[in-house]
Amino acid sequence: MKKIISYALVILSIFVFCSSEVLAAFWWQKKEATPAKEKATPEVKKEEVKKDVKKTEKQKAQKKAAPQTKDPQAVEQARKLRQVKRQRLNNTSWAIEVVSMSGGKPIKDTLIFENERFHSEQFLNQGFGESNYTLKVQEDGKAIWETMQTGTEQGEIIFWRGEITPDMDQMKGIYSHQRLGMKADDYSFVSRNQKVLKK
Repeated sequence: MKKIISYALVILSIFVFCSSEVLAAFWWQKKEATPAKEKATPEVKKEEVKKDVKKTEKQKAQKKAAPQTKDPQAVEQARKLRQVKRQRLNNTSWAIEVVSMSGGKPIKDTLIFENERFHSEQFLNQGFGESNYTLKVQEDGKAIWETMQTGTEQGEIIFWRGEITPDMDQMKGIYSHQRLGMKADDYSFVSRNQKVLKK
């Protein structure tokens, strides 16, 4: 009886040992097979991304190639609005307060828009004559004007940019005073009041 029990235990242990090896082999095969699938997935994604990029580039190219036509009525309205704003700006003077971007006390100046030209009283006395200016109107109704003035010294330039509220009552802006071989001096300004010049 003892021999039968010992034989049975030996057979049972062999069976358990073999089945664990079979399970282990099956588990390792499954584990090795999984990365292959994982590796395949990014390649597919890369191909999809490449297709999407090509499609987007093609759409951008078509958009650039297509002539962009603006509504003639909207263009005409914008032109009329710009003309109205320009007329309101013309023949006005603006008392401004100027502050250097590098710090310091505020200084006062007066900007003159007269006969479709611009000058600053402070810089007129320093040899910067009148200049033409451009005027654009943004969608929110703000008027943006820009100009460049040249001084009497070679390479001396001032770039001006101003922003006027839609009601044409207040102005703020910046200007950059540049001299040949020197660092530019940058300033910001805000209007304190404005007057209509007598014609």
